[in-house]
Amino acid sequence: MGFLVIVIAEKTLKYFSLRKVDKIIADIQSGNIDDSSIENSKYGIIEIVENGFQIKNTSDPDSIYFAWIDIAEIVGFKRDLGTTDLICLGFKTGEDTFVEVHEEMFGFKILCESMLNEFKEISDTWYFDVAHPAFETNLKTLWIKNKRANQPLNAESGNSPAAG
Repeated sequence: MGFLVIVIAEKTLKYFSLRKVDKIIADIQSGNIDDSSIENSKYGIIEIVENGFQIKNTSDPDSIYFAWIDIAEIVGFKRDLGTTDLICLGFKTGEDTFVEVHEEMFGFKILCESMLNEFKEISDTWYFDVAHPAFETNLKTLWIKNKRANQPLNAESGNSPAAG
């Protein structure tokens, strides 16, 4: 009996989580999304500034600036939070510099729009590609400096840095 209840509860959670993700994707694609419905400044604030973006923490008056030109790689992925997924973007700017932002940070939608304008090679379906299927990481390379996204980085393909 307990096993059946667990299975039903798990399927119900997946169903409602998928409906939530599908609705968010549809709202984003149609432009009918209210930023306040998902985004919350308590998780951080993303602001688009001249030639890049900055991230502010509500508890710290300083901000961290990232210039578009300094970005070496952009990835999209999900974090499984148990009952929901959290869509994230990762920006690599140097050997050891990687910043992660997510959809609950205030300004995430505007960052996504600006990113697509700045990096034309990124597919406008990246959010959907990362969101589905639910409860999987779905790590996707969206853009690599001097490379096309979604191409393997190895010598055989001719896309390695040495093949330049």
